[in-house]
Amino acid sequence: MKRILFLLGLILLFSGFGDGDAINNNRGNGYFNKGDYKKAAQMYDKIKDKRNRFIAEYNRGNALIKSGDLKTGLNLLADVAENGDTNIASKAYYNMGNALFNAQKYKEAVNMYVNSLKLKPDFNNAKYNLEKTLRLIKKNKQKNKNNSHKNKRNKQNKNKKKQNKQNGNQNNKRKNKNQRENASRPKMSKKEAERILNALMRNRKKAKKDSTALKKFLSPRYTW
Repeated sequence: MKRILFLLGLILLFSGFGDGDAINNNRGNGYFNKGDYKKAAQMYDKIKDKRNRFIAEYNRGNALIKSGDLKTGLNLLADVAENGDTNIASKAYYNMGNALFNAQKYKEAVNMYVNSLKLKPDFNNAKYNLEKTLRLIKKNKQKNKNNSHKNKRNKQNKNKKKQNKQNGNQNNKRKNKNQRENASRPKMSKKEAERILNALMRNRKKAKKDSTALKKFLSPRYTW
């Protein structure tokens, strides 16, 4: 994303710079271009003329952000954005948006790009980055939604497997219990089984004979 990169190379040189401030600013620019952002920030910090305050803060804020001091850099750019003239304030908001974007704070970045465009509606880079960030937020939102559904399904499947496992364990326990009970019961010999069967047969014959006798006794001997 070439256009999402900072406009950190943009250095403003105004005629208001005194000789000492101009030297420190130029030295800061040199260190900045070489990638030595800490030394660049130190040079910008030496600019003392109040007329050059916002230019110095703008450059120093950009250098500090590049050096990894996001908080201090954003604070300096915020002061420029709130109190500087329209041109430098719009660029300060834009660079704050880029810094927040790189920190994956996309919603905050959107606010900065919007503020930049309010001051300078024809700022095409701010428009591009705003659209890019909004698309990314939408994409991440859909991705999070899909992940949420996926996690929910995984959780349901996990609970289902856990329940099936518990049911299976319970069934196995009952099966093992029945097997133990059956194993503990005394086994009947073939001879004993035949004895019980013969006794049942004799009891059935006797019961049938007794039933016949009872019917005969109850049947009327005479008819009216």
